[in-house]
Amino acid sequence: MTEQATLWGPEVPAPTLAAARVPVGTVGLSVDADTAGRFLAKCAPVDDDGHRWWLGAIDGREDGSGGYGRFQAGPHAGNQLVITTAHRYAWTLAHGPVPPGLAVRHRCDEPLCTAPEHLDVGTFAENSRDTIVRPYRAADLDVRGSAGRSRAIRAALLTALALGGDADSSTIGAAARAAMLAGDPNRDQLQLW
Repeated sequence: MTEQATLWGPEVPAPTLAAARVPVGTVGLSVDADTAGRFLAKCAPVDDDGHRWWLGAIDGREDGSGGYGRFQAGPHAGNQLVITTAHRYAWTLAHGPVPPGLAVRHRCDEPLCTAPEHLDVGTFAENSRDTIVRPYRAADLDVRGSAGRSRAIRAALLTALALGGDADSSTIGAAARAAMLAGDPNRDQLQLW
């Protein structure tokens, strides 16, 4: 390869970062004060339903699934950055590491919730069983898809917090519920009795 001059000197190849997907729970999450501070800065204050909404990055696929918060926790051992779900980091911060092979489950069925009181740890089979016991999640029924619903909630909360400064729990809850209602396919359904 021949070097080509640029306005700033010779072209320098960018370093490649090694990224690998590893089984959940096999890499420790950094809980140092700086990382914990970055995490908590991306969480809204607790609302009147007890949710602590994630305001940072949200995953999602073209089919509209996903909608879970994502957080870059690290660096950890070997200066390795770890991207994890926001609710998994919330659990780790409150209770310590999640044992390998276990999942952090939402008891409230809200993918963006990071309130430790709304989270539980269990097997992946128990997490799958939750979808049978609780046959629908509002996020799955939303016309915008789960990821679209999460993004709408985040946008509504960011607006409420920007307008209200220190918005109280009822203001935060009202903003979240309004964003949820906007995607409810049954919002215009009249009651039969």
